[in-house]
Amino acid sequence: MRLRVAIAAQRDVFRISNRYDRLVDGLGDEFLDEIGRIYSFLKLHPFARRATLGDTRRWPVRRFPYMVLYAVEDETVYVLAIGHARRGPRFWRSRQGVARK
Repeated sequence: MRLRVAIAAQRDVFRISNRYDRLVDGLGDEFLDEIGRIYSFLKLHPFARRATLGDTRRWPVRRFPYMVLYAVEDETVYVLAIGHARRGPRFWRSRQGVARK
């Protein structure tokens, strides 16, 4: 499986990481490490989570209150967004269909 990360999702990751680094030195790096671990896992096991919002799936970020929103199409995992776990479904829906080209 290939992994493609939407530009908006990349911005999400770095914005969140920077926020954590401002709180505690090194915490942003720990967040980035966890995101990297999730990306590696999703490439191997893209169907580990069931689709909940149309064809999109959510994976929780361990130790942090965030979710990775992704979709699987053909042989590619598309990461659409990284958002706070308590954020409403409108946020997730606004990212559906992004960067699947």
